[in-house]
Amino acid sequence: MRHERLDGLDTVERVCKQPWFGDSIVLYGPSYLGYTQWAMADQPPPKSRR
Repeated sequence: MRHERLDGLDTVERVCKQPWFGDSIVLYGPSYLGYTQWAMADQPPPKSRR
């Protein structure tokens, strides 16, 4: 419970840079996965950093 925010932001940034990314992302998960989403929810990824 120390690096969830940074790890989550890095993961979303990496996904957004992929050629198959379709310009939107949905985060979903119960319990711990939900917590990690809340940890990074205040900083949505930039729209185009490809």
